[in-house]
Amino acid sequence: MSTFQITVNSNSVPVLRQNENGPCYIIALVNAILLRDSQSQSQSQSVQDFVAKLTELEKSQKKVPIDEIYAFLVDSLLGMESLDPTEIMNTLPVLESGLLINPAFDDPVVTDFGLYSEAISAILSHFKVKLYHGFIMPYDLLDRLHENGIETTFDSCQDYLVSHIDHPDDDMALQISTFLSSEQTQLTESGLELLTQQLSDDEIAIFFRNDHYSTCTKHNNRIYLLVTDVGYINQRDIVWQPLALDNDTDFVNFSFERSRIVSPERIKDPKLQEQEEADLQLARQIQVQEDEHLSKQNVKCESMFSEEK
Repeated sequence: MSTFQITVNSNSVPVLRQNENGPCYIIALVNAILLRDSQSQSQSQSVQDFVAKLTELEKSQKKVPIDEIYAFLVDSLLGMESLDPTEIMNTLPVLESGLLINPAFDDPVVTDFGLYSEAISAILSHFKVKLYHGFIMPYDLLDRLHENGIETTFDSCQDYLVSHIDHPDDDMALQISTFLSSEQTQLTESGLELLTQQLSDDEIAIFFRNDHYSTCTKHNNRIYLLVTDVGYINQRDIVWQPLALDNDTDFVNFSFERSRIVSPERIKDPKLQEQEEADLQLARQIQVQEDEHLSKQNVKCESMFSEEK
């Protein structure tokens, strides 16, 4: 059974931590709910009770089991007119085992969740949380897709590549394959620009990239991802990381100020201050390596097309 470690940040909001290969969609969703509710003037009773439970578990250094998270989500979702209890119970396990989505290359808002589109969309709508991505195509390539009658979605482009794998000279397939292979981070300049335009200030949402889900927000016209890797559990001043094309960014705290490792000894000792800088640099390198690892794991059909050429 999956369990999650907990950190209570400086704003007294508990945050679930991501273990390796853990169900990151659930973590991103629950953290988004907790952070969004902390901004609300009228917090729901189910969230208040769950926050109290997580805070108590964190104090006793215990982990929260997945069943507790299911219970919280079910309690919050019961009474929805658009979903019956059976549909809720059938959908929740999908969130743990892996939610498949079909992002559109011309729209940063994700609305296609395959067989579970209706249920997932209703759940996100209930919690007032949107799911975004930044894998946006250049406008000229989007025009070519329209001209060839190809839907501007990831799955449609993959289907086109598979159907033309025996036609390596097909120009449309070559353009799609080139785009996918050259944008393995799944964050394009156009995508980051559209994300920044579409997210409202201080909106709490979910961000998808390379089969990974993160809680995100927008602050001072910049997108930030919530840092949930369990490796940072003792670095409580590391809360957000700015979303950037090159990943060369500094971590920030809950107030969006540059992260520092808080310790009285570090304040007094210049050598320990130098170590703090080294620690932050190492943290950045770890995050870059994680992103590269996710990119390599995301095996796509376009690689098959390239080999066939």
